[in-house]
Amino acid sequence: MSREARVTWGLIATIWVIAALASWSAGFAIRTDLSSAWIFPVWCVGSLIVAAASHLLRRGHKLVAPFHCLAQLLALSAGVLVLQYPAAGLSAPLIDAHLASLDRGLGFDWPGFFWWAFRHEPWQSVLRYAYMSFSLQLLAACFIGLDSPARLRLVVLANAIALIICATVSALLPAAGAFAYYHPAGIVSEYVDTFLAVRSGSLRVIDPDAVQGIIQFPSYHAASSALMIYGFAAAPKPIALAVSLWQATIIVAAVPMGGHHLVDVVAGIGVAILALGSARFMAQPRLAPAPVAVTR
Repeated sequence: MSREARVTWGLIATIWVIAALASWSAGFAIRTDLSSAWIFPVWCVGSLIVAAASHLLRRGHKLVAPFHCLAQLLALSAGVLVLQYPAAGLSAPLIDAHLASLDRGLGFDWPGFFWWAFRHEPWQSVLRYAYMSFSLQLLAACFIGLDSPARLRLVVLANAIALIICATVSALLPAAGAFAYYHPAGIVSEYVDTFLAVRSGSLRVIDPDAVQGIIQFPSYHAASSALMIYGFAAAPKPIALAVSLWQATIIVAAVPMGGHHLVDVVAGIGVAILALGSARFMAQPRLAPAPVAVTR
C-alpha cells in the first residue's frame, strides 16, 4: 500500500472516531427504525469490500487504484456526513453578515446574481443539473487512476484533508448560507431547516433518509471541484477540458443553487490549494537520517 493510501486511511479512521465521540457527547443518534438506518454501516462495509477486491486483482492491474480510492471516498463521505451534525451543534455565532459584507466589498451582488440565474431558464437548468451532478464525482474521480494512479491517490488524500478543514472551520465559524441570510421569496431550502434545527437543539436524531450536507463555509463543493480539475489536468486534452468545464459549472452553481456566499466558494478553492499542498508534503517519503561517523 502506498504512503498516500496509508495516510488517507489514517485520516478516515480519525474522522470516524471524532464523529462517533462528538455525536455521542452531543446526544446525537441515528434512526434505527428504518431500513435505510443501515446506510452508514453498509456504506463502510461496502468500502472495505471494494478495498479488499482491489487487492485481489493482479498487482499493477489498472483497476487496483480506482477500486481502492473508491473505497476511501465512500468511507470518507459517510464519516463527514455524520461529523457535520455535532459540528453544527456547537452553535458558535453565525458569520453570514461578515460573509455578505465581504461579497459586497468584492462588488458582488448576491441577490442580483441569484435572481438573474433563477429567471433565465436555460442557465437555471444548466446550473441546477450541474450542481445535482456533484455526487457523480465519487465515480468520475476513479477514472483518474486508470492512467495516473499516483495522481488519484494524491487527489483522494487532498479530499480527505479538505473535508477535515471544511468541517473544522464550519464548526468554529458557522454560516447558515445566503438563502438563510437574504431569504429570497419563494425559495425553500431543506439544508437551512436542518442546519438551524441542529443549532437550536431540536434535531438530535440523524435520519439516514434525509441526511445532507450542511457545511456552508468554506464550500466543499468548490474545494472538491477544484481538486477534480487538478486530477484530470494530465488526462487527454478533450477529457481534461470537458471535466474542467463540468467542475467550473458546479463551482458557479454553488452560489445560486447551493445558497453559498461568493466568499464561501473563494474560500473553498483556497482550501483545495492548501489541501493539495499538504497532501504533497504528507505523501513525500521520509528519509532516514544519515549515519554520523564517529571518530576515535
